[in-house]
Amino acid sequence: RILALSRAHDQLTDTAWAPSSLRQLIEVEASAYLSDQTDRIVFAGNDVLLRPDALSTMALVLHELVTNSAKYGALKVPEGDVRLEFAPQEDGGLRIRWQDRNGPPVSPPTRQGFGTTIIEKSVPYELKGTAEIDFDPAGLIATFTIPAEHLGTVPETSAKATRSAQVTEAVRSQPLSGKVLLVEDNMIIAMDAEDMLTTLGAEEVLVASSVAKAISILDRTEVSVALLDVNLGSETSLDVARRLHRDGVPFALATGYGGDGPMTDDFPKDAPILKKPYLLDNLRSLMSKLTA
Repeated sequence: RILALSRAHDQLTDTAWAPSSLRQLIEVEASAYLSDQTDRIVFAGNDVLLRPDALSTMALVLHELVTNSAKYGALKVPEGDVRLEFAPQEDGGLRIRWQDRNGPPVSPPTRQGFGTTIIEKSVPYELKGTAEIDFDPAGLIATFTIPAEHLGTVPETSAKATRSAQVTEAVRSQPLSGKVLLVEDNMIIAMDAEDMLTTLGAEEVLVASSVAKAISILDRTEVSVALLDVNLGSETSLDVARRLHRDGVPFALATGYGGDGPMTDDFPKDAPILKKPYLLDNLRSLMSKLTA
């Protein structure tokens, strides 16, 4: 999942963080499983451009769909394929329909796993769109709607296929101890970051998705270090940074989608900045500096 997010960020870097091709994202993700057989993804409808936040969200959703199909569905067998339809909507949004075809019979799962949660929850949670899964016996069908504000109109600046980032080796030292405050409003990123911070030695990772929740945590708990996402949607984490600065708690700022630009200008100048996506080696190096 981290690599899927990294591939999306590589693609956005290639396009200078302009709206980027959804079809290219799918082809790169599918190539991880299908090698030179990416034509088994059959596209219907014109390619569309997604803005950075939507592209990152769809990278994780599509990763789960491709993984599921390769393990259990149509892409598991030589005769199977996937039909992927892009259909513009009257309100300016986009409908995406994924359909497994000619694969093994499908039955609903007995329990909802983490992958299914990503498919069903990410688009409604992150993009305020819709997501539906139909476990049709003939093949899984997943349908999503993406609101118009997440679609791009700027031409792609590069069509170069991206290379996937490499997973770093297991961390050899644990620079953290005690409790760590993580302020992050993206559910999937928060879960990944929490896991990495625990690997780096955190006794407990306290996650807050808003300024109010973060301040509430600081009112009742002593933390040893903090990692703050600068952009929390309708607010920034500036007030949390001020509180940490006042209390003498070391912290770092996390930025995404090109660096958040002037958003960091009001924050303490000596606060280190970490660009997303979080990678274990980068996070380890940053935390080592903070706790030195």
